[in-house]
Amino acid sequence: MPLPGMLQKRSLNDLEVNMPSLLDAAEAFSKLGKKSVEIDQAACVRVRHRHASCMACFQVCAHEAIARDDDGLLAIDNHLCTGCGACASVCPTSALQLVEDVPELVRAAIESIAEQADALQDDTDPSSADSLRTEKPCGTLTISCEYLRNQEAALEERAHSEAGLRVKASPDEIDPPKAKTEHEAECSLTLSCLAALDEAALISAACSNVEVRYESGDCACCPNAQGELIATLGEQATRFLGAFLAAATPERPLPAARALPAAWSLVTPNDAESATTNTSPELSRRGLFDHFIERTTDSIAEAAVGTFYVSTTAQDQKRTLAQRLFADKGILKHIEAVRNERVLNELYRFDPEWADQILPEKEDAELPTRLFGEVTVDETACDLCGICMTFCPTGALSGVANEPVNSFVMLNRDIAPKGELSFRANDCMACNLCLDVCPHDALEIQRGICACDLFAFEPHTLIKR
Repeated sequence: MPLPGMLQKRSLNDLEVNMPSLLDAAEAFSKLGKKSVEIDQAACVRVRHRHASCMACFQVCAHEAIARDDDGLLAIDNHLCTGCGACASVCPTSALQLVEDVPELVRAAIESIAEQADALQDDTDPSSADSLRTEKPCGTLTISCEYLRNQEAALEERAHSEAGLRVKASPDEIDPPKAKTEHEAECSLTLSCLAALDEAALISAACSNVEVRYESGDCACCPNAQGELIATLGEQATRFLGAFLAAATPERPLPAARALPAAWSLVTPNDAESATTNTSPELSRRGLFDHFIERTTDSIAEAAVGTFYVSTTAQDQKRTLAQRLFADKGILKHIEAVRNERVLNELYRFDPEWADQILPEKEDAELPTRLFGEVTVDETACDLCGICMTFCPTGALSGVANEPVNSFVMLNRDIAPKGELSFRANDCMACNLCLDVCPHDALEIQRGICACDLFAFEPHTLIKR
């Protein structure tokens, strides 16, 4: 029996049984009130029109952190949101964006790899430099999720403890040196979840001849549980790049040095190793306190800045829903198709000749993707009312609507509607809002884009009367 005032010594097994999920507690504490996702209300199709059918963010959120308030605006519960970024990746209009600028992080990493590759090329003789460019990508971007890093930290902590117990343990046993890779440019990123990477990021890396290597923990055990989405986004990027290459290479084959690498590759923990090793993301007491200090410092600073900002912001700066949505009286704001622009810029930079001369002639080549859409119209059903032009977020549907005449009067007086409806495919984000608002079901949309429309910046006419 221990003396009064003395702490009873407990075994490691007791701690594991009676103190579960210390890391989860640390994560939950450090993220209380932390804002991870920004909302552009004017870009959300459900805010632009209450009958919009889009439910992408609601369906993908594993924590039910997204809701609509009494005014019909999107709202995120920051206490439930983990900042995984899945909602931002699946949102067709980019109405949801991570506070952490993932595209900028990827771009900076790609630039770092390019600089390393140039330095390596300068340090090698011309013959080896040629083989370096032609046989493999110029470098590797390794992107890991926080869940995997937490698992590795737990294993490293355990290895330190076990190695430190041995009397003759050498420093190399406790911290084994990592093998260095020669003649290879590389960079690494750690994101809250790999679901934060959409197709645009993968296409950007591939067009820069950078191989993307995903390192993921067991998504089935992760609270975010976005493994299926991660695989889907990677596969869609691969299919799009394959179709893009197939559309242009018959006319002008690429040299070996310009071949695109695979959009991504996924590395998960070895099943056999995980079966014999406890990879539960648990922390020791020392690791727990270090984790608290590291994560809560940023949260406290952000909370302080947010409090100061709110207290010094005038009340008249709070905009109404009408002010958020309307650019002018009766005219809804248009948004930029930022994700589409990034993809187009990367593809053009990869080979400008394809964009200017070859792809515009490919009228029968379809590029499958969810990022773009092709709209067709039933001319017999459309009366050019203009409602699709009004609600289209990017202005991909544009033209001149007919004069607002009562349809009963038009029918009885045999008045033909006059106007014009045009469409620009590379501005279409396939959000389906035009289909939802059309009163005559006159529109259809096909996900993907024709190769000839990829860089066609002038709209083509769908109807003209």
